[in-house]
Amino acid sequence: MSFLTKQEREFLIVAVIFLFCSVGLVVYLQKKNKQSMTFRRYGKVYIINAEGIEKSVKTKLGKMENMISYKPTNPYSIDTDIWNRIARDIVSKYHLYTAFVIKTDKRTLHYTASVLTFMIENLGKPIIVTGGNVESAVSIASELDIPEVIVLSNSQLLRGCRAIPNFSGEFWSPCYPVLNSTNSLSKPVDGMSVRLLSPDVRVAVLKSFPGMDKSLLDIRKNRKTGVVIELYDGDNTPKSDKFYDFVRYLTKKGILVVAVSQHPSKSDGEDFLLSKAGAIWGHDMTVSTAYAKLAFLLSNIQKKTVIRQLMKVPMRGEML
Repeated sequence: MSFLTKQEREFLIVAVIFLFCSVGLVVYLQKKNKQSMTFRRYGKVYIINAEGIEKSVKTKLGKMENMISYKPTNPYSIDTDIWNRIARDIVSKYHLYTAFVIKTDKRTLHYTASVLTFMIENLGKPIIVTGGNVESAVSIASELDIPEVIVLSNSQLLRGCRAIPNFSGEFWSPCYPVLNSTNSLSKPVDGMSVRLLSPDVRVAVLKSFPGMDKSLLDIRKNRKTGVVIELYDGDNTPKSDKFYDFVRYLTKKGILVVAVSQHPSKSDGEDFLLSKAGAIWGHDMTVSTAYAKLAFLLSNIQKKTVIRQLMKVPMRGEML
């Protein structure tokens, strides 16, 4: 720089300093703008971390006021208390946010999604249930206008009461297409409300198997108010008097029995002998949805004749 005069060198130094300051200011403004956009996007969505593992959420989104994390629990210990808590938390924040994301364990996710579908009536905002990337779920929820409980899996939106796990650990919907604005439920006219599950209600899920008979359950020691029987592939049942006697035995004890297929997409239709024995035909409902619907109705309706009727008709798009 010996060829430059002193004045030119001073001007160059000032110019370089100005350039670095300008670049720094641009980077700062971009960062602030990104933070502002993140707040505008994520600030509209309330996150419920029901899985309880805070690291899985906070490392990606940072500490956020619009998020609550439950204490870590065994995924198989999720129960009525946790589902009722999720519903209450949604009610308390419903007027403040445009969407909700629930992070939960994949192993029981389809039960959580199904239960919430029935508990929350007249839902007018999206509730995404995910076992994966929360940041992606929040980004989608912030732009979504589908008033349903939704399972997000492999970037697909599935109706919560239609999703079941597949062999890869993700979820699919064999009896209903991927959700979009044309096939989702319409927005309700009435305001949202929640009906909680009763901790006194018990619903058992049983798989049918050869030789199944009434000795399986001792009703005197284990009073179940509802039983969901998962049938063989394609709605096949053990074609034996012992099996039908087992169903008849339960219904005579006042137990509501719902029969659904192991693979609802392969449903062969109603088994009339099973219905004659007192079972309620579940049509193409999934096992988890039949469980959730039965638990919901038993928690909120006294007359079992009414519950029988409602189990046979769609309430939240859970059956055709």
